Amino acid sequence: MLQTIFTGAKNGLLLWFNTLLPSLLPFMILTQVIISRQWAARISGIFYPVLHRLFGLSRNGCFPFVIGLLSGYPVGAKTCADLKRQGLISREEGQFLLSLCNNASPPFILTFVAGQCLNLPAHAFALLLLMHLSVILASVILRVCSHKRGWYFPESVRSDRGPCVPFMTALDNAIMSSFEVITKVGGYVILFSIAVLLLKPFIPAAFLGILEITTGTAALSGVSLSAGLAFTAAAAVITFGGLSALAQTKSVLSGSGLSIRPYFLTKALAALLACGLSYGYALAFL
Repeated sequence: MLQTIFTGAKNGLLLWFNTLLPSLLPFMILTQVIISRQWAARISGIFYPVLHRLFGLSRNGCFPFVIGLLSGYPVGAKTCADLKRQGLISREEGQFLLSLCNNASPPFILTFVAGQCLNLPAHAFALLLLMHLSVILASVILRVCSHKRGWYFPESVRSDRGPCVPFMTALDNAIMSSFEVITKVGGYVILFSIAVLLLKPFIPAAFLGILEITTGTAALSGVSLSAGLAFTAAAAVITFGGLSALAQTKSVLSGSGLSIRPYFLTKALAALLACGLSYGYALAFL
C-alpha cells in the first residue's frame, strides 16, 4: 500500500510539473494582470456584441468566457472569482459563467484525449465542440429554470473602479497569487492520483474519470470498447471534469460568494447531454 501511495504521489507530481504548471500558470498570471490593469473590458469589447446577444453577458463578463475557451481547469473559475471579488460582475453572472467557462483545455482534448487515448485525431475538434455545446446547453437550461430577472446581466455592480494598479505591482501580485493557486491545484492532483491507484482494483477503468479526467481518459485506451462507446465515454468524462477538477474549482472560489453546488449540478447535466450528443455523433460518423 505504501508503494501504491508513493507511485500515485509521484505520478500526480509529474503530471502537475510537466503539464499543468507550464500550461496553466502563464494563463493565471496573464489574466490576473489584465484584471488588475483594468484591461478586461477593453478585450471583452471585441466579443461583447455577439456574447451579449447570445447569453446576455455584461462587457466584463465576456472576458472569462473567452479565457475559458483557451485555458483549462481552474483558470476559468479563478477569473470569474477574481472579477466577482472586485465587483466587476454580479454574483448571478459569476455563477452562470462559472460552469460555462471552466472546462478542460483544448490542447488536452485535441492531443491527449482524441489523439493518444482514443486514437481518433480526425474527430478531435468534434469532441471539443461537443463538450462546449453540452456545457452551454446545460448552463442555459438551468439558467432558464432558475432565472427570474430577465435575460441580460447588469454591466457592473461597482461604480468606482479605483485607480489602475501600476504594471509591476500588478505583475508581482499576479505571480504570488497564481503560485498559491497552482500549488493548491498540485496538491489536489497528487491526492486524487493516489486515490485513483488505491481504488483502481475496485472500480472499472471506464469509471475512473469520475475521480480524475487524465487518468480516466487514459484508462479508456486499455478497455475493450468500440470506438463509438469510447468516444461517448470520453466526452462525458471531459465534460464533467472529475472530482479532482471540482476540488480545484472549489479552492479558487474562496471569498468570492460563488457556490460550488450549482456548478456541480450544471456539470452533471452537461455530462448527460454529452453522452447523448456524442453517442449520436458516433453512430453517424464512427
